[in-house]
Amino acid sequence: MLADMLALCRRAMVNCYLTCDQTFHHKVVELLCCGRPILCFPADQAEALTLTQRVGGDLRSCTSPADIVNGLVHAEPTLNAPAGPRNERLRELTWAPKHSSWIACCSMR
Repeated sequence: MLADMLALCRRAMVNCYLTCDQTFHHKVVELLCCGRPILCFPADQAEALTLTQRVGGDLRSCTSPADIVNGLVHAEPTLNAPAGPRNERLRELTWAPKHSSWIACCSMR
């Protein structure tokens, strides 16, 4: 089922989500792995934009209907481009190093 969702998102011209500033930005991280342009509305927090820039993703954080239209226009030429992770920087988006450090710290006590 997860593989089906990944395949669907990789075939999309653009993936979209509604921003909720009360949670962690897991949606943008999941969609970055699909390698397609991303639109969000309303505008997401700076942290989501920083994560996207860090891994070379394409996130259009929209504040108006005009921004959404511009984002779709920008994404259209990428429709036939290959999808998928663009680079190894996506591997940085993991809990593993933080988790390992936490375990090491706790085991020292």
